[in-house]
This record gives sequence, C-alpha cells and structure tokens, in this order.
Amino acid sequence: MESYDIIANQPVVIDNGSGVIKAGFAGDQIPKYCFPNYVGRPKHVRVMAGALEGDLFIGPKAEEHRGLLSVRYPMEHGIVKDWNDMERIWQYVYSKEQLQTFSEESLSHANMFPDRYATGRTTGVVLDAGDGVTHAVPIYEGFAIPHSIMRVDIAGRDVSRYLRLLLRKEGYDFHTSAEFEVVRTIKERACYLSLNPQKDETLETEKAQYTLPDGSTLDIGPARFRAPELLFRPDLIGDESEGIHEVLAFAIQKSDMDLRRTLFSNIVLSGGSTLLKGFGDRLLSEVKKLAPKDVKIKISAPQERLYSTWIGPLASLISAVSHPSPLSLGLPLLPSLPTHPSRQGTCRASHPQLRHAFRVPCPQLSFGTPDKRDWGRMRPGIPCPFCTHQTPQLFRASVNTVVAVYGTLADLLSVASTKFGIKATNIYNGKGGLIDDIALIRDDDVLYISEGDSFVDPPNNPDSPHEFHSWAHTDWITLNVGGRRFTTTRSTLVKEPESMLAHMFRDKDVWGNKQDEQGAYLIDRSPDYFEPILNYLRHGQLIINDGINLLGVLEEARFFGIERLAEQLEGVIKNSQPPDDHSPISRKEFVRFLLATPTKSELRCQGLNFSGADLSRLDLRYINFKMANLSRCNLTHANLCGTNLERADLSNANLDGANLQGVKMLCTNAEGASLKGCNFEDPAGLKANLEGANLKGVDMEGSQMTGINLRVATLKNAKLKNCNLRGATLAGTDLENCDLSGCDLQEANLRGSNVKGAIFEEMLTPLHMSQSVR
Repeated sequence: MESYDIIANQPVVIDNGSGVIKAGFAGDQIPKYCFPNYVGRPKHVRVMAGALEGDLFIGPKAEEHRGLLSVRYPMEHGIVKDWNDMERIWQYVYSKEQLQTFSEESLSHANMFPDRYATGRTTGVVLDAGDGVTHAVPIYEGFAIPHSIMRVDIAGRDVSRYLRLLLRKEGYDFHTSAEFEVVRTIKERACYLSLNPQKDETLETEKAQYTLPDGSTLDIGPARFRAPELLFRPDLIGDESEGIHEVLAFAIQKSDMDLRRTLFSNIVLSGGSTLLKGFGDRLLSEVKKLAPKDVKIKISAPQERLYSTWIGPLASLISAVSHPSPLSLGLPLLPSLPTHPSRQGTCRASHPQLRHAFRVPCPQLSFGTPDKRDWGRMRPGIPCPFCTHQTPQLFRASVNTVVAVYGTLADLLSVASTKFGIKATNIYNGKGGLIDDIALIRDDDVLYISEGDSFVDPPNNPDSPHEFHSWAHTDWITLNVGGRRFTTTRSTLVKEPESMLAHMFRDKDVWGNKQDEQGAYLIDRSPDYFEPILNYLRHGQLIINDGINLLGVLEEARFFGIERLAEQLEGVIKNSQPPDDHSPISRKEFVRFLLATPTKSELRCQGLNFSGADLSRLDLRYINFKMANLSRCNLTHANLCGTNLERADLSNANLDGANLQGVKMLCTNAEGASLKGCNFEDPAGLKANLEGANLKGVDMEGSQMTGINLRVATLKNAKLKNCNLRGATLAGTDLENCDLSGCDLQEANLRGSNVKGAIFEEMLTPLHMSQSVR
C-alpha cells in the first residue's frame, strides 16, 4: 500500500512547450510522456463502418494518423491561442489511462513563486530555444535577474516554416498541416548551422537524401543550412527582431557590470532548437564577435537539454511541497541549470549540474568497513550486524526522498539532517575523503554523512576485516592530466572503442600503481587540449573555448586515437583558414564568387592565383586583379572593361577577342600572351593604360588601340600587324623588331621610342619624321 500512496500523492509536472509537451511525476529522471503539443481533427467524412473513431486526437494517436487529420497547435510563440484545445491536452495528460491519476473537473496548480525557490548559488545564462520562443535568462547566485531577461519570438517552428518555403522553391511542396510535420522532421534530421554561411553559399553544398513517408526520396541542398540561419538572421523573413546570439549578448549586457564576465563564462543551452548540428560552434563564434575581447566565453551543452526545463530543480522542489495541488505546472520563466532527480533506494540532493547519492551508515560503525555497504542495502527493520542499532525509520526516510539543495555545504548538511533525522556534521566520499567544498562533489558520487564530529579512522592492519577498500564497482574516475584534475565516468572514457582511452580504462585496474597521492590516474598531456576531448566524449559536440589552439586539440585527438573527432577538427581548421594563395582558383569557384557579388560592386581578387583557369566569355568588368597570377589563363572574349590588371601576371595567357576598354595594365607582365582582335577603344573616351607593361612577343594583330597609353612599355618582337594605333602614346616604348606593318599610326606619339628592326610596311599613313627620334 505504501507504494500506491506514494504514487497517489506524487505531484504531476508538465513542461508546457509550444511544440512539445512533457509530463510525468516529480522526481522521475525523464518525463513519462513526451509528444507534440497539437490537436488533430479528421478532415474527411467517415463513410465506412469500423473507420477510425473519434472527432479529436491527441498524443501518439494524433501522430500516427496525422495524414487524415487537420493538425493545429493551441500555442503560438509561447502564448496559448486556443484555451479549449489546451485544456483538452491537459485532460489527456492527466487522465487515469496516462498517468494513473484521477481526473478532476478542473485543473489547479501549486502556488509557485520564483523568490521562494531562488535560494541556490547557481550562476550563468540559460539560453532556452524551443519551438515557439527563445529566452535568455541571466541567473546570479540562484536569482533570476528580471530586468535582464530577453525574449524573441524566433524559434524552431519559424525555422520549419522557412524550410518549407525554401523547399517549395526547389520544387517540393508541403502545404497541409500534416505535411508541415514532415518538414519539421526533415529540419531535425538534415539541417545544420554553418560556421561561415557566406562561404558555403559560394561553394557546392553536399546534398542530403531524406526518405519521405511515401517511400520517395528528397534531395536537400543549400536549404539545409539556409533555414536554420533564420535563428541568427530573422531579417531573412523580414522580421526586425534580434538574432539569438544578440539576444544572449544583450541579456548579459543588461546585467550589472560586475556580473558580465562571470555570465559570459557560464552559458547553458536548453531546448530542442539547440540540438541542431553545429549550433554550439556557431553560437560561440557569434558571441565572440559581440563580447569584449578579453572575456572568456564558455558554453555548456548538456546532453539532456531537451528535458532540462522538466528535470531541473523545479521538478524536485515540487515533490518537497507539503500539500501540492493535483497539477503542478513548470513555469518557463523560472529557468534552471540541469539537475537530475533521485533514484530508487537513495536520497538524492539536487545541485546545479551535479547529482549526489547519499547512504547513511550506522553511527556506531567505523568508516570504510567493507560490510558497511552491505548494511547500506538492507531493507527497513533489519538490524545492523555490528550493533543493536535498529534502522527502520532511517531507511524509510531515505527511500523515494528528493532533497533539493543548492549552494553551500551547510545547506546540504541542514537538509540532510532534516530528512534523515540526525545531526549531520560531515560528509565523506566513497574513499573516506572529507568533503569540505561542495564543488568537489561529482555526478553520482556515493557520499556518507556522519552524525558525530568525525568517523573513526579505518584500521591499518591488513588482516583486519575493517580494512578500507575502494569500491571496485564505482564508475567514477579522477584523472590528473598535466596537473589538472578531471572527474568523469568510465563509460564516458570508453565511448570510442578503438581509442587509447578505451584501451586504458576498459579494464578497471589496468594502470596499477600509476596514480597520484589522491588516487587520480596520471596522464602526461596538456590539460587545456584534453578538456575539449573529454567534453566531446561526454556529449558528442565539439566546443572549443576562446584562446585554445585547434591544432593542439587535433594533435591530442590523434594521440588518443579518436578519429571522428580528428576528422571534425580538420574540417573546422580548414574552414577557418584563409584560401591558400598558392593553389589556383578554378572557373567553378570563381563563378560562385561572381554570383555572390552584388552588381556594380568591385570584387577584389588582389594577389589571387588563377593560373591556367578557364575564364573565357565571363563578365569581369571592374574587378580588381592587381598582382594576381593569370598566367596561361583562357580569357578569350571575356569582358574586362575597366578591370584593374596592374602588376598582374598574364604571361602566355590567351585574351583573343577580349573587351579591354579602359583596362588598367600598368607594369603588367603579358610576355608571350595572345591579344588578337582585342578592343581597347572606349567610345566614352576612357583610354586603356598599359604604361610600363611587359609585352615581349605578344600577338596583338588586328586590335583596336586608338588612344592607348603604351608609354615606356616593352613590345620587343611583338606582332602589331594591322592594329589601329591612331593617337596612341608610344613615347619611350621599346619597339625593337616589332611588326607594325599595316598599322594606322596617325597622330601617334613615338617620341623617344626604339624602332630598331621594326617593320613599317603597308602603312596606312606614312610615318612622319617628327614621330621618331631614335
């Protein structure tokens, strides 16, 4: 009967999200039910007996039959729009079939006041991005800072709508409410956030295949990263709201100046939209641009952040309310750093990001006796094997009890004293070490509480039955990496089965005596580079703190044999590096640059390598190719009007038929190039400038070069047959052995030019003596 009483009196916690509703009992590790927060109604007339019964569907049935239903969300952007449908969903959650509780005629909730539960010492900023709304909530010492809370109505559902629009442009139409849920699933499985969306727009995006419910496949291209970009750029849909990175930064900036540095270094992600691939990396990159340069930015992405609102301190606190109402609603404006409720048979004290499991030993026993842990598992009423101490009340209190504790060690001892009915004075870890700082407690540590001043030290006699032994079954491990301590679980370290860490810690005593004085395993590596690797093993995401060299982390990943992380790091490093100046740019890459550049703006290609590229017939007007390498390029019939080719390398390039009106080629090296039939003549009067250019051996036969400036240029052995050089400036030009037969040199300035060996046959206008002095 006792277990039934516990269930009957246990309050229900509902996390009422705009897109997903999560419900269960306070104290459970995860919600008992989690389903989309919508209501479905049949959109077709029932014409056969035995057809699907019902006029309204909620929960799994609505998901299963959504193709026959018109789906409607009662909440939009965190606000209830249809209270009737919302109440039906609550009645469904609260029904006897779902949570084994009795429905009431009307629902009520516990009197929840934020100040009543703001007794912790937690500090940070919670960025909660769900389906309908995004909040940034600064918390300092357990207190939310109301005037700094920021909200923006851009979240996951808006991304889904934008993705539907992009897919429609690609030829895929999803117009019904049921098909919108398919789009939502595509978003969750195929979309990602790019670190550099501008660059990805110019590159060919790898397409992802998604199998639709009817069996057909869908190829998704750039929409994969364009749709989630809405979270950071609401202007893509004409919304003037801030991006979520700006919301986060503004929330911190609105806080007191003394708190900002601490808040920037304690950012916690929450909500389903933060599960998008690459979200953490992109957010870190954007926040860095908005934060002061000397501020350290650290973002935590808990693995269970989809449920972090539900399983936070609020869920544990509700169970401690002496007379809870039938329904307790989790308030979204009471943010919480993720914690975990209790398990059967232990007393769990919730602390931000920590879980503490307590067993209280017999007060008359020495600490550390191997029989103590057997005593700790006894059922209520069984006496201690070492004394006559009866423990029925003690263990009845420790079963199914949730202790909500935040902050100091004194708070933890006070609550433990109340719950266990003893005067708790000290807390010890599983190896007998005194806990004097709550920060030393780690996830799932088994702790002991003493009733007196201290526990009796364990005997030193190795033959004594009271000899202290460390618990071989514990999964927690402390590592000493380069002098810094890391506490984690063995299961975390062996996640990559082929890695060095997995081989080290798969067998529990593999290292023997390679431990420091406190029992931590010694690893002689850099702690700064090891921390990102450990975090990657914990939650599968790569998040690098500011100031950490990516190459160092890559070297550590290779050392420990974590290949997937090494490949991910190589991709990040490659994307973060500027283009290699020594690798030629292909036509395909350059065309992407052109398409991404607005018209009438100058595309700067200074110093880039286009060697051997095919740029024929492209519109290259007004592009800056200064000092670029265009040797052996194919520029036939290209439009180079007004282009800057100053000091560029055009050696052996092919520019036949190119439009070179007003081109700037000062000191350009075009030796051996072919410029046959080019047009240098600008009707508007803008003259081409080739002053000082190296045109040795160039073939410019039949080119229109009226008024061209070739001052002090080198045209030795060049072919200028049948060129129009009327009014050209050739002063000081080297025309040795140049073929000028058939040229029109009327009004051309040849003063000081070298015409030794030049051919002037079949001239249209006889060369005047004043035009040549050498």
